[in-house]
Amino acid sequence: MLWTDYLGDMLLQVEVQEGEVRTTTLFGKPPDLAAFIGVLSLLSDWGFSVLRCEYRGLGLEE
Repeated sequence: MLWTDYLGDMLLQVEVQEGEVRTTTLFGKPPDLAAFIGVLSLLSDWGFSVLRCEYRGLGLEE
């Protein structure tokens, strides 16, 4: 299985410093809250620590 099999259209960015992974950032818009919680659960199951979740709107303010 590949990451895309689990994460769909979401993008994964990994920052490496001195040969070690320092930060992994997941970008994208899950289809609904259940999918978002599923991704968080999956990351936790894989041993990733989720330190922060941030919602950034579409920036279409009137």
